[in-house]
Amino acid sequence: MSPILQLFALGATGWGDELLYGLVTTVQVAILSFAFGVVAGLLGAMMKLSQNRIAYLFAHAYSVVFRAVPELLIISVLYFGGSIAVASILRPFGFKGYVDFSPVISGVTALAIVTAAYAIEIFRGGILAVSPGQRDAAYALGVSRLVTFFLIVLPQALRISLPGLCNLWLTVLKNTALLSAIGVVDLLRAAYLGASATRDPLPFFSAVAVGYIFLTWLSMIVITRLEERTKRGYDHHTDRGGRS
Repeated sequence: MSPILQLFALGATGWGDELLYGLVTTVQVAILSFAFGVVAGLLGAMMKLSQNRIAYLFAHAYSVVFRAVPELLIISVLYFGGSIAVASILRPFGFKGYVDFSPVISGVTALAIVTAAYAIEIFRGGILAVSPGQRDAAYALGVSRLVTFFLIVLPQALRISLPGLCNLWLTVLKNTALLSAIGVVDLLRAAYLGASATRDPLPFFSAVAVGYIFLTWLSMIVITRLEERTKRGYDHHTDRGGRS
């Protein structure tokens, strides 16, 4: 067996197990961060489009602030300062212990916060692209605003927002590498540990590159299937306003 293959062998003789574990951790963190961020982003977009001034200002400020601050800074602040902040809030209620924020929870929360900030604008653009005439027609038929939004506006907005959400997913997938800075044993962290132990970094970091390319390739397959499914029965020559 060649020396490079020995490095990536499974079991006690190689680092294949650690890299596979890191790959699984990367996928899990990306899925959780993206899921929570998209849900929060949809709620934020609804707030930003609402007639409530306070809700609009909150969603707008959230979107601006967390798109402006670097992701690594948010991850660091949440991981190193989150436990102190929570303990300070609970101390007036008699809590005297220490709140421990695990690296994974801190990382998922931080990435979800940033994802939500971008998802707000993606969903906002998708919702505004739906023809207002469809809402007016639903209201004229006596359909409530809530039902109109979830059954008429939202499905179309999701189709329009899909390309932006897919790009956001790929960004989240790559940003999981930032969590290695706080000790999350993701794909990059596993490669770093292997490179430090063997003093041979090139094979390990090359494997990381191959791993992210593989995950991106799988993601593009799923994205293509989703786009094909959402385009069924849709006239590509019809613009957003419904005019041909």
